[in-house]
Amino acid sequence: FLTAIILIGFLSIFLYYNLDSFKIAVLILILLIIFLPLTFLYWIQLPKAIASRRRREIERDILFAGYHIFISLKGGVPLFDALSGVAKGNYGEVSKEFEKLVNKVAIGVPVDEAAEEVIEYSPSPTLKRILVQIINAIRSGTDVAESLSVVLNQLSKEQIIEIREYGQKLNPVVMFYLVLGVIVPCLGATVGLLILSFGKLTLSFQQLLIFIPVIAIIQIIFITYAEIMRPVYEV
Repeated sequence: FLTAIILIGFLSIFLYYNLDSFKIAVLILILLIIFLPLTFLYWIQLPKAIASRRRREIERDILFAGYHIFISLKGGVPLFDALSGVAKGNYGEVSKEFEKLVNKVAIGVPVDEAAEEVIEYSPSPTLKRILVQIINAIRSGTDVAESLSVVLNQLSKEQIIEIREYGQKLNPVVMFYLVLGVIVPCLGATVGLLILSFGKLTLSFQQLLIFIPVIAIIQIIFITYAEIMRPVYEV
């Protein structure tokens, strides 16, 4: 979106100033100077972005998967079958992580060691906490279901707190978005046209196009910021 907005901005400049071939070449050079570093940064940050997306997807479903294991264990299902149920369930990236664990156990690796291997490469801190609780329960000989209930209740409370904090942070963001992204552009355009009309000045369509990328960038910044702050949990 940001790339398209920048291109629209340069196109607006081209239409307004009616550039000749030399200025067009300079404009293309400026575009290359802008987009080449951005492209390089994009490919550098891509692995981190993929890992971050996997982490968010795991965080979204991990609590439900944890309760799946807890309920299965309380119902008398063996631990391996409970883990297999999550691996075969519809929990997205969480099911993939547990599928790795189940596959390791199926070839003879103990559950606690298989869980440690999954923890080593998992990007999700919540998944790590649940697996660590399972490992500790297995090695200490305590009830896995009871150990899971403790960490699951704690995670539930943490998610509720995070959702409430998000609501509190969102209020000023919405206010600034309405002011800078909606009210100021609308009133600014109206007042600006009135002032220009008193001075017997006019704005062409090409001149108005220059303001569109600026307004769009402001709105995208606020929307992106609100999206980044939003908890990944389903409510």
